[in-house]
Amino acid sequence: MKIIYTYILILLCFANTGIAQELTLPGHKQYGLKDGLPQTQITTLFQDSRGYIWAGTNNGAARFNGENFFAFTTKNGFPFGYVNNFAEDKQGRIWVLCRHGIACISGDSVAAFPQNEYYFAQGDFTAGDTIRFIATRKKDDKRMVGYWTDGEYKLLDLPFIDRYKDGHLFTYNEKLDAYIFSSEENIYQVNQNEVKSFSHPCPYENHKPAKIIRLENDFIVFYVSSDLNHILCYSFNKTTSELIAEYSFGKCLKYPPDNLREHISFFQGLSVQNYVQYTIENGEIYPLNVSGHNVRTILKDKNGGLWYGAEDGLLRIFSGAFTTFNPALLPEIWSVTEQQEGRFWFASFSYGVKSLKDNKLKSLLLNGKEILGNYFHPAVNGNNSLYFALGDGILKYMPNGKTKLLNYTWNDNPPICFYTHYDKERRHLLGGFRGNVAVWDDNDKLVREIGRASGMPITGFVHCIAQDSASNFWFGSPDIYHYNWETNRLKQYASSAEIINCLDAATDHSGRTWFGTQKGLYYYDKQTDSVKIINVPELQNWVLMVLPIDKSRLLLSQPDGLYILDLDEFNRNGKVILSCYNEANGYLGGEPGQAGAFKDSQGHIWITGTSALSRLNPNLLPKKDSLRLNLVFTKYNNTPILYEQHQIKLPHNQESVTIVFDAVAFNRPTPVEYNYRINKSKNWSVAQTDNYITLIDLPHGKTTLYVQASLQGVSTIFPVVIYVSKAFYNQAWFIPLVLFLLLLTLIIVTLVYGRTQTRLQKTLMRAKYAEAETIQALMNPHFVYNVLANVQSKIRNLKIEEAEQSLLKMAHLIRRFLHLPAQDIENNDNKSDILKNTVTLAQELDLLQEFIDFQQLLYPQEFIYLLSIDDNVDVEKIYLPPMLLQPFVENSISHGLIPKQGVGRLQIDISSFKKQNKTIIRIIDDGVGIEQSRQMRDQSKFKYPSRGRKLTMRRIHLLNELGFNIEIDTETSEKGTTVTIVLLKSAEKKTRN
Repeated sequence: MKIIYTYILILLCFANTGIAQELTLPGHKQYGLKDGLPQTQITTLFQDSRGYIWAGTNNGAARFNGENFFAFTTKNGFPFGYVNNFAEDKQGRIWVLCRHGIACISGDSVAAFPQNEYYFAQGDFTAGDTIRFIATRKKDDKRMVGYWTDGEYKLLDLPFIDRYKDGHLFTYNEKLDAYIFSSEENIYQVNQNEVKSFSHPCPYENHKPAKIIRLENDFIVFYVSSDLNHILCYSFNKTTSELIAEYSFGKCLKYPPDNLREHISFFQGLSVQNYVQYTIENGEIYPLNVSGHNVRTILKDKNGGLWYGAEDGLLRIFSGAFTTFNPALLPEIWSVTEQQEGRFWFASFSYGVKSLKDNKLKSLLLNGKEILGNYFHPAVNGNNSLYFALGDGILKYMPNGKTKLLNYTWNDNPPICFYTHYDKERRHLLGGFRGNVAVWDDNDKLVREIGRASGMPITGFVHCIAQDSASNFWFGSPDIYHYNWETNRLKQYASSAEIINCLDAATDHSGRTWFGTQKGLYYYDKQTDSVKIINVPELQNWVLMVLPIDKSRLLLSQPDGLYILDLDEFNRNGKVILSCYNEANGYLGGEPGQAGAFKDSQGHIWITGTSALSRLNPNLLPKKDSLRLNLVFTKYNNTPILYEQHQIKLPHNQESVTIVFDAVAFNRPTPVEYNYRINKSKNWSVAQTDNYITLIDLPHGKTTLYVQASLQGVSTIFPVVIYVSKAFYNQAWFIPLVLFLLLLTLIIVTLVYGRTQTRLQKTLMRAKYAEAETIQALMNPHFVYNVLANVQSKIRNLKIEEAEQSLLKMAHLIRRFLHLPAQDIENNDNKSDILKNTVTLAQELDLLQEFIDFQQLLYPQEFIYLLSIDDNVDVEKIYLPPMLLQPFVENSISHGLIPKQGVGRLQIDISSFKKQNKTIIRIIDDGVGIEQSRQMRDQSKFKYPSRGRKLTMRRIHLLNELGFNIEIDTETSEKGTTVTIVLLKSAEKKTRN
């Protein structure tokens, strides 16, 4: 039986040991083939000016931007396998010294310079982009030194070098123009054909040279013991050597001088059998803390992060500040507390309550079952009794192991307790329920109700409780409330409309209370007696957790990880300075849990999370871990871009381009966002997470594209100048120019056509006017002919005196005709000017009166003349062409009244119709009529063709074409003839203008 008990005891010991070993997760992240490395054996590490981490392997190189690896292998033009080391030149190009040659990488492009006759081992990059190296000739295994510059290899066959084939360290001092290398016994300086040997300064036989560091005028050599636990650092000058630093078993026995401290960095690859691992950085020695990995090289990046190149991949070493607990042993932890120093309790909603003491886990059972339904923030009273917030109330666990359920209900609300808080000053327990906060004393007596049960409105469940510097309380629910214990008054400070929900609250050492809400981080401002938001880009999401670390730091959360606010800066000037922690720098808990931070007796902070429970040692946190972001232009239209290239020239007639960028950031709490603008005058585009930008319809010439990458408030801008060369017919100005020329041509044609038409119209008008004037001129001789015929008759009948009077009267009348208004058709091109060549009706009637008087003189007692003018006719304001009425009056006299037997009558009636805008002139005679007059003329022996009426009608037709509006109507019979002349008012208006 004893044997069985002994065996069980051994198993339990092994079980406890197993738990202790598996309780925490490794403090690093390992990258391998599945992450993009071309091979897992890391030979060298390097960080360039852009921030990329370069890893050399046995099968090419890899470039890491903090999220993805880009491998350089034979598949994309990198022909070498084993990589010795990297360097960067002034142009930003990466030079890679490999076993079988040298490669130059710029962007994604590779220029390879293979060397098939030699194997390259150690190398060193010096000024002027010269690469110095040790080489072994393949054909005879001869050891040589050489250098590569300007695309050529130079091998130096120095006779002294080949003597020391065991030499394994190498560098080159430019100022001394000397190669420095070591054997296991001595250090050698080779200058041309001279060799200077330095004796072994180390007093220990089992110590060998492990590293040489080149300085300006001298160099430093590290000597390491065979068990790797003792390191001596010597400075060599021209003649002597001096011990400047010593390290033993992870401790510094002698610190280097301040002026050399930055040069004292050392790591030596360790054997698989020996895991006593240390690294020296800036004179300080640190343990590697990566047992189980054969580390070959170490890199400290520009953010202070450590990268280990191991035989099994690249290790990203997290800060020792975070410890992550195995979620298989502590799953889904919602809250943490400490009952006694060193004994911790972890409550899970689905997996019960567990305690941890001396790395031993135990489950807390109630009636033999797990205690499920745990919520947030357990409390411990002065008697070390524990209070757990449950869905059934509050579970009290006493030091003697007894348990008790504090149940609270009001108005049929469920007894769910979300949060517990213990007031050490008043020795009261506060529990947050729906609409109420219940308060018990240490004897479990309900002493106060705060909220709806006491007539004070608290909306929803109380998610958190915090005590301020005056020992009063803040309650977080969908709203934020402040409660004064002494006055028993509750005041609301923020509503759910502003914050949606308050999820955690805490008061820092200065007395300021902070609130984590669904809309960000808030704080109480005493000066304004209000709650204010911290409005920065990093804190625009749920703040589930708030906890002061110390006087100068506030720990808070976002869904992407943890943030630490610098309280000193905020209290000093209101400046918000944040440090971010997530899986990139050690916090592996995922999204932090609601109200899930707890500070233990050692000052460590326990943090619940969706992925795992974590513990933070604030003393090991760097003072600041800010986000860093760099933007690199990688390619356009699938064409690789060289490093430091900021401009591209598109092929002829190509006007679209796709620009691809790469963001270098080793701490990415959220995806990098990109936006852009074309030239500085344009607005920024909408942010996107795609790292490429497509531009179309680019103009001819130069276009500057500004690309901005942003990461949680950190941003950087990269300008790209794009040159576009288009044929003239593809340029933006071509089509507008063609359209302009077409429009101009159309305008010119229209103008020419218009001017031609105008000239033609003017010519036609001149012709018509001339014709009208000619007709008028023809009508005057017709009148003269008739008068002269009458005078001739009087002379033949010896009526000399009457003939003389007729001639005088005719002369006067002809003079009046000649003085009628006349239009200068050579100078007047406008129709309106022609229309102005009119006379008033009064002038026309005056002339007509003289003509009729003359006719009565010629034909006395032949006819009488009557003139009738309506009262509404103003003869001074009615305009008409000159001699419009005279031809009709003359026809009435000559062809109607004179042939008539007896005394005839000539009557002119003038009337006006204003509504119809016209003037009517009627010329009425009671003569023989037109038809009888034509017959009498045909039978006369003095027969002659009569063209007076025809000429008159032709003239009126032409006048109407010139802009007048005259209508003629003739009615005739045996009893006489009536000629009606209608003058439209529109014509009258035109003539007056």
